[in-house]
Amino acid sequence: MSWTTSQTVSKESGLLQPLTVRRLGANQYELIAGERRLRACRIAGFKTVSRIVNDCDEKQSAIYAMLKIYSGRICSYLKKQELPV
Repeated sequence: MSWTTSQTVSKESGLLQPLTVRRLGANQYELIAGERRLRACRIAGFKTVSRIVNDCDEKQSAIYAMLKIYSGRICSYLKKQELPV
């Protein structure tokens, strides 16, 4: 678990940024974004987590997940270069 992920999850404050999921069926969800946050919540012993439910199909879900990954990489690169974000 990364340092920034551990900061977003604590027993005192809970999950600061909700997970992003899509509904598959009755009480069934697929995780789109937030794998490390979900893992950190499990380690912290959370029974439930907050989430944003996107109404999207499989293709839209994959595109959204890729955008989240690449936007994080771009921000990380910019921080390493000490450029204004």
